[in-house]
Amino acid sequence: MAPELIRNEPFTEKCDIFSLGVIMWELCTLSRPWAGKPPVQVVYSVANEGARLEIPDGPLGSLIADCWTEPEKRPSCQEILTRLLDCEYTLC
Repeated sequence: MAPELIRNEPFTEKCDIFSLGVIMWELCTLSRPWAGKPPVQVVYSVANEGARLEIPDGPLGSLIADCWTEPEKRPSCQEILTRLLDCEYTLC
């Protein structure tokens, strides 16, 4: 869930971009995010302290990082598609 939603800020399409970044992270790392941490701690840390998962190296990691920036700086769906096509033959 995007940090701005946890803080009860308005929902925008950029919230979905943040979530897509989490899904890409899961697919790239084959891991569960925040495994073993209490959900309440994760929610607080993400919303109030800017906590993020460790970002993988490479172009896909760079895209994930961009999806987790402040909402106004997150890429559009078109930009994500373009960048994913550029990564088509790159391993995570």
